[in-house]
Amino acid sequence: MLELERLTIQAGTFSVTNIDLTIQPGCCHVLVGPTGCGKTTLLEAIVGIRRPHSGVIRLEGRDITDLPIERRGIAYLPQDLALFPHLSVEGNIFYGIKQQKGLNEARRNFVLQLTQELGISHLLNRGIGNLSGGERQRVALVRALAPGSRYLLLDEPFSALHEAIRRDIWQLILELKRQLGLTIVMISHDLKEAFFLGDEISVMVEGKLLQIDKKEVLYERPKSAAVAAFLGLKNLFPARILYVQDQEVIITLQDMPQKLILFFKQTRDMSELAPNSPVLIGIRSEHVMLLRPGMANKHQKNLITGVIEDVFFQGKDYTAIFRPDGSFITIQIDVPGYAASKLSLKRGDSATICMCPERLFLLSE
Repeated sequence: MLELERLTIQAGTFSVTNIDLTIQPGCCHVLVGPTGCGKTTLLEAIVGIRRPHSGVIRLEGRDITDLPIERRGIAYLPQDLALFPHLSVEGNIFYGIKQQKGLNEARRNFVLQLTQELGISHLLNRGIGNLSGGERQRVALVRALAPGSRYLLLDEPFSALHEAIRRDIWQLILELKRQLGLTIVMISHDLKEAFFLGDEISVMVEGKLLQIDKKEVLYERPKSAAVAAFLGLKNLFPARILYVQDQEVIITLQDMPQKLILFFKQTRDMSELAPNSPVLIGIRSEHVMLLRPGMANKHQKNLITGVIEDVFFQGKDYTAIFRPDGSFITIQIDVPGYAASKLSLKRGDSATICMCPERLFLLSE
C-alpha cells in the first residue's frame, strides 16, 4: 500500500498542497488534470526526485519520505523514457540492475522472460536509435520492471504514440499488472487511457486533488464544476431547488422562459439542499435520450420538447445540438450511429428528449 499524508511540495512559486491519498495494492491509480496542475511534481516526490516541504510518504507501512531513490523500491518510467542512446537494448535493460549489483541468474532469466512477453527479445543487440516508438516504450518498460519492484510510476510515457500502438501498450500494462501483482500510479492527459487503465482516478487542479474516486463513480458523479469541466461534460446548467421530498429533488432550470421542473433521484446528503438555493445540474451527453416522434409517454419524467439545431458526424456516432422551446440554452446529445439512421436526424427537426432522473446529478453552484 502506498500512502501520502498531508503532503506538500514546493516548486518555486507553485505548490502541491495537503495531498492525502491511499493507493491499495494491485490498484492502478491515474492522476489527471490540466497541464501545470502539479501531477508530475507529485510523482517526482513519490519516486524521490523532489523533496516534499512537509508530509509523509509511506510504502507498505515504511516511511520513505527521506530515502534516496535507489532505496525506495519504486520503478519509474518518465515521459521522455530516459533511454541511453549509446547503449544497446540489452545494455539499457540491465543497466540499473548492474549498478545495484543485483544481477544474478534468476534475475537475468526474469528480465529475459519479460522481453519475450513484450515482444522485444529479438531486439536485444540493436541500438536505441534503430527502434520505433512502440519498441522504445517496451524497452523502457522492461528496464523499469527489471529490478523486480511491485510499484510502478508512469509519467505519460505513451502520449507520443499513435492511438493504435497506445492501445496495444495499454493491454500489455494490464497483463503485466495481473501477472506481476503491480501497483501502478500513472499520469495521463488522455481520458480514454485513464478510464481504460485506471481502477481509481484522481482529478488535480492547481495543486489540489479535487476528487478521488473509482472510475465509474467519477464518470457518473463528478463532485464539482471544475471536475465536470475537466472531464469534458458539456451539459451543465444553472438551476434552483424548488423542494426536496424523500430521495426526490425538484428543481427549475434558469435561462428558460417557461417553468421546467426536473425530477431525479439523488444519493448525496439531502440535508444540504435547501429550497431556492442555486445549484448546477448536469447530465452526460450520452445519457440524454432522443425520442422518436410519438414515442414519448406520460410515465416518462423530464420530457422536453424543442428543435435540433445541428448534427455532427463523429465517425461511428453523431452529436446533436438540441434547443428546448423558448430557451437560450442548448443540450448536447450523443447519438449512436444506428439510432441516428433510424431517426433520420436533420437540422431543424422538432424533437423530444428525456433526461432520466437517475442520470442527473447536482453540484453546488
